[in-house]
Amino acid sequence: MKQLRNHRGFAMPVTLLALVVMSVLAVALLYTSVDEQRASRAVRLSVEAFYAAEAGANAVQAVWNDTTQTLDSLSGELTPGDSILIGGGAWQSLGNGARYRATVTRVDSGGGSQRLYVLSVDGRHGDARAPLRVMYTPAGDAGGGTVFGECCDAAATVRGEVKISDTDDSIDGHDGNPSGWTAAECPTTEDKTGMIMQETDDLLDMDGTLDGVPALQEDPTLTDEDFTEFGELGWADFKAMANYSFNSVGGGQIKLDIAPKYTGGGTVCDTSHDTNWGWWDPNDPCFDWWPIILIKGEVEMKTGYGQGIVILDLLDPVTGSEFELEGGNFAGLIVGLGCIEIQDGSQFWGSVFVNGDFDDNNLCNEDPPFRTHDDGNVTWSSCAIRRSLESTGVGALANPGKGALKLSRHLERLLQ
Repeated sequence: MKQLRNHRGFAMPVTLLALVVMSVLAVALLYTSVDEQRASRAVRLSVEAFYAAEAGANAVQAVWNDTTQTLDSLSGELTPGDSILIGGGAWQSLGNGARYRATVTRVDSGGGSQRLYVLSVDGRHGDARAPLRVMYTPAGDAGGGTVFGECCDAAATVRGEVKISDTDDSIDGHDGNPSGWTAAECPTTEDKTGMIMQETDDLLDMDGTLDGVPALQEDPTLTDEDFTEFGELGWADFKAMANYSFNSVGGGQIKLDIAPKYTGGGTVCDTSHDTNWGWWDPNDPCFDWWPIILIKGEVEMKTGYGQGIVILDLLDPVTGSEFELEGGNFAGLIVGLGCIEIQDGSQFWGSVFVNGDFDDNNLCNEDPPFRTHDDGNVTWSSCAIRRSLESTGVGALANPGKGALKLSRHLERLLQ
């Protein structure tokens, strides 16, 4: 009996130990549950703060041109390295109770003509304890409108030989606009280089006028990729955006008379015609029509007026396309692989960006990739560049501060 009583006495400590272990496990499970709840809440608030920051970035970018013009008109100008809080630093509320605050920092060196900015946005959930999520967005420049690869830093950027053949020809980097574009719509910004060349020794003739700040600049770092990669926009995707395509391969030169077309008794711009390249009269129905024109072969704009982006495509490894302004006038961008001629009283506003020496091959049958003659004139135009990039949507795709790339970068920041 004594031995039995000893066993009964041993059961009590075992039971107490089991209760203690179970209590510890219960407390641990409770803490784990609370931690998971806190972690889940933190993730939810973090995601909401991220989307608040993204919404704020989109709101600021929607009025970015007005914002940069305001920044650049500040007394003393925002100097490189300086920042400014948009809206005086006040938190802006969103519909779901989240908030954002935006800061703009000038990041260029101050030595060139472009003013470059970076936009950073703080996002916060309505709960005061929620975390911030900061988004950094390359927001563009005031000088050229939207960042677009290496393009648009000069009235003309050329890889290959150039001829400015006659005394009445001109290439001018001073900002200018077609007649009818008002200062309110198109305030002039800063003057640009007249012409950038990979090798200035390739300037064969200089009988006309070359002007700008400076007039001529050498850039030996220009590569083939600069002419086929525009920010995040690749060459194939860029060409796929074309509204009109002209292919003269095997059929000789295509000669075009360009003029706006209308429907609705002249009140609606008819974009179904491939010879309607818009019109820069602010009162015209085609004022906002900026097509992308893809050229494969040889195309000559004989007469008329147009605006948009002309892309010169490569025919084969050693042959480029050719675009001639021969009596017509055009505003926007002419970019790509091949040859450009501005002649016979033609006027171009915007920026020429042409590579006639692709893969060390002369793409123009021994002709200069860029040539003016018989009163051919090129004028750098910040407004024509900006309007062409914004109206076609090219700028938004090329700028790495917008679109899917921006989202993926900030999702990566969120997950770190």
